Amino acid sequence: MDSLFEDRIRQHRNNFPPSFQSLGKFLLDSYPQAALMTATELAHVLDLDPGTVVRFSQKLGYKGYLELQKDLRRKLKDELLHIPSHAENDSNPADAAFSAAARCLELTRRSFSLQAAEQIIDTLDRCERILLLAEGMAVPAAQNLAFWLSAAGYTIQTAGDNPVEIARLLTGAHPRDLVAAVEVSPNSPFLLRAMTAAKEAELKTAAIIAAPSSRLADFAENVLAGYGNPGPGFQQMMVETIVHIFIQILRQARPLRFKSSSEKFSKLSKQLITGETNF
Repeated sequence: MDSLFEDRIRQHRNNFPPSFQSLGKFLLDSYPQAALMTATELAHVLDLDPGTVVRFSQKLGYKGYLELQKDLRRKLKDELLHIPSHAENDSNPADAAFSAAARCLELTRRSFSLQAAEQIIDTLDRCERILLLAEGMAVPAAQNLAFWLSAAGYTIQTAGDNPVEIARLLTGAHPRDLVAAVEVSPNSPFLLRAMTAAKEAELKTAAIIAAPSSRLADFAENVLAGYGNPGPGFQQMMVETIVHIFIQILRQARPLRFKSSSEKFSKLSKQLITGETNF
């Protein structure tokens, strides 16, 4: 009784009636969907009677559909959350690291909020300035974000990686500003206090964070978050990736902004190189 559902289906399917053939094919090809369906929902999708789903499960050696579903969910969990063993890591640490990175990025992709990204873009269009905050390992990602937002013609002001500069930046904030924070490490006390102050001042806020559990999410109106439980060293990679993805969404949503800025840059560069003074 320890064999997986795939083995049981393949063992019996030559003798399946048509309804069981349909169920078997669906479970083999689309088990992630089936793992999240009740017997009634599965029967509805395949235009079968719920009792057929139960009898099919029993034919495979399960007590009922719930026991079969546990097998489906076990496989789904193993594939989504598989962590390489020490043996795998020892035999090929590079391959293990690539696999872990791909898994974290895939889970981040699945949970990525396109709606939040679009709402941030709408806020960018309405605000006069973007006050960009970052701390520690998040500074490079924030600088990259600032570069591309500037290239799109947005007005960006950044604070250095210390509380004095952050306080100076926030002191001059007004309701038409957007306060945006980029966080890699959840232990960013300056950012948390700054975002708390921004919310108390009723300023518009947004955040890019490595994990949804970050306290910054409590103080940002729109949040783009990475996978909630990344391994050590992956947080920075995921935040950099989210910045990259957000910029690609922005480029597609506001292409004229980048085109206009690029044309101005080319014109100014030519003037500087040729020595023309008609700026």
